[in-house]
Order: sequence, then structure tokens, then C-alpha cells
Amino acid sequence: MRVDLQLFHALIKAPFSLCRMRTKSLQAMGFYLATAFGVFGLVSWLAILNQEVMFQWFLDYLFPQDWHWALGKIVDKFFESQAKTILSSMILSGALVAASIILFPLKEYYSAAFEREGRYDNGPLEEFSLIQQGIEEAKLLFLYLTVQAVVVWIGYYPFSATQWIAMTLSTIFLFASFGLDLIAPTLQRHRISYALMIKVLLKHPWLTMGFGMLFTAPTLLLGNYILTLESLTLIETASILFGVNIIALTLAVPVGTHIASLVLDEARNTTRPTPRNRAIAYATLTVLLCVFSTLHSFFIMSLHHKSQVLKCNYSIDWDTFDVDFPGFKAFFKENKKVQISFVLNIANPTEFDVVIEESQLFIRNDGKEVSVIDMPDLAVSSRSVAAVPVKFDAQVDFSSIPDFKKLLKNWEMQLEYEVAPGIPMIVSVL
Repeated sequence: MRVDLQLFHALIKAPFSLCRMRTKSLQAMGFYLATAFGVFGLVSWLAILNQEVMFQWFLDYLFPQDWHWALGKIVDKFFESQAKTILSSMILSGALVAASIILFPLKEYYSAAFEREGRYDNGPLEEFSLIQQGIEEAKLLFLYLTVQAVVVWIGYYPFSATQWIAMTLSTIFLFASFGLDLIAPTLQRHRISYALMIKVLLKHPWLTMGFGMLFTAPTLLLGNYILTLESLTLIETASILFGVNIIALTLAVPVGTHIASLVLDEARNTTRPTPRNRAIAYATLTVLLCVFSTLHSFFIMSLHHKSQVLKCNYSIDWDTFDVDFPGFKAFFKENKKVQISFVLNIANPTEFDVVIEESQLFIRNDGKEVSVIDMPDLAVSSRSVAAVPVKFDAQVDFSSIPDFKKLLKNWEMQLEYEVAPGIPMIVSVL
């Protein structure tokens, strides 16, 4: 099928198949929509109502009390560092998987009712056994977990190239997985496995992608906007996107049935992937899942290991605090620099040695960044204190008395170091 025909069917002809809906399929649609809103609405309401309790329980279960403030900042920093498109795609993909697992029988009934009333000449039904259906769904979940593991890891990196790669992969996978999930019920009723299904749909990528884009792009754009609203928490944002996605899923089931009927004859006449090709595909997915699961595990272990830094006590030795003023004439000039130096004491009260590597000290005065200092790698032995000399320049307008007074107050200092690229651990020093 030519590209223009694929897009014509996906974006125009298939959506108009909604006009074929009759009594039974409309009833099935209403029941599916009401059940979906009832289930996810209740879960979202409970989650929003108890989100602070849930987050606090999570922190209490995994971390000591004195770590909680910093971990909250780390979570915030993580979501700030990720592209909004990646987060939106993850939420929508999660909503799709959740709906597929929880509402699968209703989606199947709804699709079958539309197939009958739409008078699609698809022949007799040859459904898989329940065990085989379970195996097929497990394969799809396996694919989903692998792709998400890869995308999330790439998205950790703070480089523009990796962000674009992660955004592109997550968006393509969202469109493709949405299309596959809504096309699958009809083809599975006629004994077409996911392996054969994917082989056929790969011959018509714009058919599947166009269908998925039509129903997910508006919600994806909405998600990108909602994620910029600081007044909404992640759970509230996810709840809104889940609700919008339910409407999209409800409208997409008949459209997916129409597209599945369009490719059904081709699927029946297509040979299954050879055992060799299937083995290569499963082996590739297994290796990718194992590799990236291992990387994620190393990241979690690094977070746990380096979080020992939070147990240290940080203080400035004010006896060593010194300001090196310029000459007398500089007091009558604008924007002259002074050199400030002091010793930062890092006390380790724990039973274990603490190593601080590749860290930076961010120094701010009156909310403005004054200096970023690359700190030397250091080890603080158990129950000992490490003294770290710190020296930096600050720019002051000596001709303005109010500006000069700022030199003496409103200082903030944060020690940041990476547990993974783009994911800092934050320690407040002052």
C-alpha cells in the first residue's frame, strides 16, 4: 500500500467508520467508557487525596528521616531534567498498558460488537485459547518494558542530542504501540499472533503510525503543556492525562477494528516469521532488557551508595572566613571584585567512610549565582572531619552602600554531585 493511501485510511477513511456504529456497539462503547472512568476515576481520586501520605510512606519505607528533604529535591530535579515529551509519552504509554490489562475483556467485547454490526466480511472467528492469549500479552509487555528501559536511560543524559533521540523514540513508540494495541483485538480473534501482526504492519508503517498519531498527538501536546504548570503535582497531571486518554481509547476501538479488517486478508496470506528470525528478535530484546536493567540497577545502587553523603554535617569555619578587598580607590568605582575565602568543614558521624567525587559548590548571593567551584575529590573517614579550603571572587558595586551590604548577608551554598549524568545529589551547606 502506497504511503498516501496508508495516511488516507489512517487519518480519514478509518475515523469515518465510527458512522457504522449501531445499537450494540454504542451500548458496548458506553459501558466501556463508564467502566473506565469509574475505575480510573476512583484510583485517581484516592491517589490525589492521599498523594502526600503515599510519598511520605515511600520515603519512610526506604530512607532515614534526615534524607527526606534532599530526596524530594532530587525527584523534582529529575523531572525538571527530563524532556516534557518523554514524561508525557511515559504517562500515556502507562495509561495504555493499564487500560489494556484492566479493561481487556471490555475492549474485546466492544471491538467484536462493532465488527459484527459494521458488517465486515472477516470470516469465522478462530480465537486463541486463554493460555495463548496470556502468552501473547506477555510478549507485548516484554517489548514495552524493553523499549521503556532504553528510552528512560537515554533520557537521563543532559545532552541535547540524547534528549532528541529519547523524545523521538518515545513518541514513535507511543504512536506505534497505541496503533498495535487497538488493531490487535480484531486480528487476534482471527488467530493472528503478535509476531505475524507486527510483520504485516511493518509493511504499512504509516497506517499504524498515522492511526496512533491521530488519537495520541492531541493528548501528548496537552501533556507537554500541563507539565509546565507548577500548581499540579505529577499524580494530578497523570490523572488528567489518563482521563483524556480514556476518551481517545474509546473512540479508537472501532477505528482500530476497521484498520485490522483492512489488513486481515494480507495477514492470513503472509507467512509467519521464521524460527530463526523470531529467535533473533527475542534474543535482541532479552539482551537489551538485561543490559539496560543492569544499568538502571547500577544507577539505583549508586544513588544508595552516594546518598551516605547526606548523613554528613556541613559547616563553615567562620574563624577562617576572609574577604580580600581591593585598593582604597576601588570603593568609589562600580563592579569591582573581592576575593572571599573560608574553610568548609565536612563531618562524617557514621561508621563508614564517605567518598565525595566530581562535586561542585554552587554559591549564590541574594538569589543570584556568584560562583560555581569544582571541588576536589575527597574522602572523609568514619567519625572524622575533613577541612576543604574554598576561595572565589564576588563582584560588588562599592559606590552603592546597599549593594555593599549585600556582601554581608543572603548567602546560599549548595554542594551538588552526580549520581548519574544529569541527576544531581543536593546538599545544603549554608
